[in-house]
Amino acid sequence: MVKFELPVSGGRPSDLSSKEITISSYQGNLVRSPYDGVVASVDVNNCGGNVKIKHIVGNDVVHSNFCEVNRITVNQGDNIRKGNSIGIMGDKDLKYSILNNSNKKVRLEPFFDGIDTKTSEKEKEKEKEKEKEKEKDKQSSYTSTFHDSFIKSMLFPFGAVEKLLGSKSKAVSENKILQEEIERIKKLL
Repeated sequence: MVKFELPVSGGRPSDLSSKEITISSYQGNLVRSPYDGVVASVDVNNCGGNVKIKHIVGNDVVHSNFCEVNRITVNQGDNIRKGNSIGIMGDKDLKYSILNNSNKKVRLEPFFDGIDTKTSEKEKEKEKEKEKEKEKDKQSSYTSTFHDSFIKSMLFPFGAVEKLLGSKSKAVSENKILQEEIERIKKLL
């Protein structure tokens, strides 16, 4: 699961359900990468200090876009890990957005809540159903093994008694009674 972190530790973000947030914090606080990526561009003359980081999220490419980064500490092409510092806040609030491949801003909330990059919702449901079936099969297999072992252990003394008595007719009737009892016990289990 891909989950972005807030780029300013202890910062106060505006509404995460929007497409751009403003983060208030103190001057000198570190601005950090919200997720692993590569620094796509750095421009000290654009929007008060602009940094774009390219992220791979599943099969998609998105860019974290920062404005008002006072002192930028990374260069274009740098590999960056989640939580690494990319700059320092100045006296203005940081502006942060996520851009898709078309350079359009997208809603931030899914990225901060966590994105499952492995499966779609339908695939998740199919996986859950498969897991349930596997669990049922395990239970069935366990129950069947338990019943077989239980029956064998219950029959063992009667086999020994039959050998001692030597009477097959008694053993047959006892076996029949025993089978009926075993069936009754199976139903109770």
